[in-house]
Amino acid sequence: MSNYLYLLSILFVTSCASNLSPKIVDSDIRQITDCTFIATVSGTSGWGNLMASVGIENAKQEARDKAFQLGATNIIWV
Repeated sequence: MSNYLYLLSILFVTSCASNLSPKIVDSDIRQITDCTFIATVSGTSGWGNLMASVGIENAKQEARDKAFQLGATNIIWV
């Protein structure tokens, strides 16, 4: 049981650490009228079932990281 808790704490620390990247603003089409399209990005996650919400957030964070690397300041979710 203690090994399981140890592994779980490592996963949470890793997940939190990845959220320290610069902020990309979640936007909608009305908020970006003066912006220029850069690229389409995507993210993936292996989490599912009971942890699906964690998986969604991990995938979104991966997409935000990719957008930042391309020089983006905003992202629109489709």
